[in-house]
Amino acid sequence: MPRLHAWLHRLLGLFQKKSRDAEMAEEIQQHLDLLTGRNIAAGMSASDARNTALRQFGGVEQIKETAREQRVWMWADEFLRDMRFGARMLAKVPGFTAVAILTLALGIGANTAIFSVIDSVLLKPLPYPNADRLVVLREHVRQPGYEHDQEAVTPGDFSDWSKRNTAFAGMAGIVPRSFDLTGAGPASSD
Repeated sequence: MPRLHAWLHRLLGLFQKKSRDAEMAEEIQQHLDLLTGRNIAAGMSASDARNTALRQFGGVEQIKETAREQRVWMWADEFLRDMRFGARMLAKVPGFTAVAILTLALGIGANTAIFSVIDSVLLKPLPYPNADRLVVLREHVRQPGYEHDQEAVTPGDFSDWSKRNTAFAGMAGIVPRSFDLTGAGPASSD
């Protein structure tokens, strides 16, 4: 419970900064007045008593800064200050602001779309059991003066591979299809 109280106290410090600064300045002034009064009672002049009180008390601004650091999260306070400054600067130039917002929206949208595609194609596993064990086999044709990788395996070769298979749990063939549309004639299938 004490940690929660301290956390809430710091959170409120972000939003009550002016009133808390005024309270702190008043309290410091009371301490300085008390020390000045003691010095005057000890026989010092008013100006000497005030200067001595300031030396005895220590650096007023350093004490204020230390107190501010203890009552708020400095990073949050600086973040809020930066956000207010940025909003003021953007409000001064509405054309630039519109272009900046549009650019950010397009960039975020494009990144989201690209990540969605990459996630579904590369990162998510295939919808098959043991998808990490799937293998694609292709045929490499070597003939004198003619060497290339062939996308499709002939049905005879696939049948031979299936009969002699000792490495794989099972084999399946697919038939890739592509269509060439020509201008005037009927479409042909490869």
